Amino acid sequence: MDEAIKQMRQKMKDGDDLRDAGVVDPENVIRFTDIPYGSCPENLLDVYCPEGTQGVIPTIISIHGGAWCYGSKDLYAHYCLRLAARGFAVVN
Repeated sequence: MDEAIKQMRQKMKDGDDLRDAGVVDPENVIRFTDIPYGSCPENLLDVYCPEGTQGVIPTIISIHGGAWCYGSKDLYAHYCLRLAARGFAVVN
């Protein structure tokens, strides 16, 4: 991998880690992690639901950005968990 790309990814990760330091996940959310989809074993998604959910609720599908060179579902988990804490099911 090109050294400049490695450095860019590391700089972005350092910024994300600094931004997310001390973030605590909400307690009223149930997590279902690493659910496989499609034919590729690397395709895994997470689903977050408010605790005590019954029946149909609004659902948000979160697709992370990153231009195919940076980003992951884990990077967006904090945001998705907060949406779930507010009453949405979230597929990440």
